[in-house]
Amino acid sequence: MSNVEREFKLLSDVSFREISGELLYIECRDILEKMSKTEELRPTSTGLIVYAYIDHTEGLSCWPVVIADLNEDTLQIFDLNKKDTQYIFRINEGEKEHSEKIEGRTLCMHHITPDHRFCNAKVFGKLGDEFKEYREFIDKNYGMNNPEHLFFRNNIEWDQIRNKYWPDDFQVYLAAEGLGTEAVWVRAEYNTDVEFLGKLLNEPYQDFGMHQGDMIGFRN
Repeated sequence: MSNVEREFKLLSDVSFREISGELLYIECRDILEKMSKTEELRPTSTGLIVYAYIDHTEGLSCWPVVIADLNEDTLQIFDLNKKDTQYIFRINEGEKEHSEKIEGRTLCMHHITPDHRFCNAKVFGKLGDEFKEYREFIDKNYGMNNPEHLFFRNNIEWDQIRNKYWPDDFQVYLAAEGLGTEAVWVRAEYNTDVEFLGKLLNEPYQDFGMHQGDMIGFRN
């Protein structure tokens, strides 16, 4: 077994904290096959180097940086060909794939299932230094350092009610006199001195006087 092979894990076996904000090598020949509709790929390509991040509304995501050919411990990287095409990958169990035109560019959304294998790109040396601008762009545009988001993401005590692939979403319970307790999903937004505030993501079955899209207070 090669040194790199020993570093591989399944995405399903790690928490968002292990991959968010990191450059990863993801073994994904199936994704490459889909990308071959827009990219000129070599038959030797085995995966992608991606930057993993959290999209507050779309959950765990990856921004592909380069195409990679991995042969045991030797990695070769190649630029993406299509400069008018941008790829974004969502990491979850059921994201629908699509493409759309935005300001003259094609945005392709692909789905990486949790059973894909990956390793941290650090095993290949100082690869991260070469792609510093990608990290800075994503961190700025997706609010990776937003203090409100970090408050909830850093709280490990909340992990038991957290959505594994949407780290800012939590399952909480509504209760009111004369009504049964009902589980709903809330996207955490703000931490106040009195309570936490979040966006109600689904319409309650019972009439609690609140609706999908409302900002509600909640606690763990």
